[in-house]
Order: sequence, then structure tokens, then C-alpha cells
Amino acid sequence: MTSPSVNFMVKSEQQPGHREVCGYGDEFRPKLVRSRPFRGKRRRDVQTEPLRRLMAAILCEAVNRFQRNLFQTSLYRRCEFVEAEFWLFKDGSEALFSFNNVSDCLSVDPRHIRQELSDWRQDQFQAASSTKSLPRTLGQRFC
Repeated sequence: MTSPSVNFMVKSEQQPGHREVCGYGDEFRPKLVRSRPFRGKRRRDVQTEPLRRLMAAILCEAVNRFQRNLFQTSLYRRCEFVEAEFWLFKDGSEALFSFNNVSDCLSVDPRHIRQELSDWRQDQFQAASSTKSLPRTLGQRFC
């Protein structure tokens, strides 16, 4: 005794195909479009885009905390500043979310960011010692 799937296959082979019933040749038949050639880089971007956005948010938050808490005196704010400073300038680890890996993933130069932040900090100390003015931020330069 044969199984139902074999009987179905035998019957479907005996029935006329679409070409014989409709009388259309290959020129009117719809072409099958494979998605593989179009996936390439775009598919990888779709898969990594959430991670890149998270890394960009981490970098922006670190820069904001570094700038916002430069002259703060409360313990909580000073801890935020020290953590951001350590992550931006001193952390040499190879962890996924280390500053060097985040910069590499986002295609930004970590030395440039460090130099800009160092220059900004120096300007803030000079401005604070000369005029006692409020510190300015880098604005939208990084974020």
C-alpha cells in the first residue's frame, strides 16, 4: 500500500501544467526574483542597526555626562563625571561596549574625540578661572 503523499505526487504529475492549460509560453511567465543578490550590505545594516544606535547613545551619554558634570560638587554628579572620564580617556579594555570598540563600530576617531574633549575641558578651566562664567557645552558636535 502506498502512502497518501506518494499518491498525491503521482496525481499531480498526471495533471496538465499551467503552461498546457493557459497556452502561454515562457515569455509571459512571471520571473522568479531571488532576494539574495539584493540582501548584501543592506541586510547586514538592518541586523546591526540597533546595536549601532545603542552604541551611539552610549557615546552621546558619556560625552554629555562628562560636560554636564565637570564643575559639579555633589557626590552623585562627581561620580558620573569620573565614570564618564574613565570610560572616555582611560578604559583600555576590549569589551563590546568599551570606548575603542564603540568608536570603531561607529567609524569615528577616538583620538579626535579625546582631543576635542581635552581642549574643551582646558577652555572651561581657563574661562572659569578668568571670568567665573558658566561652562558652555560642545553642543551638537558629537551627538
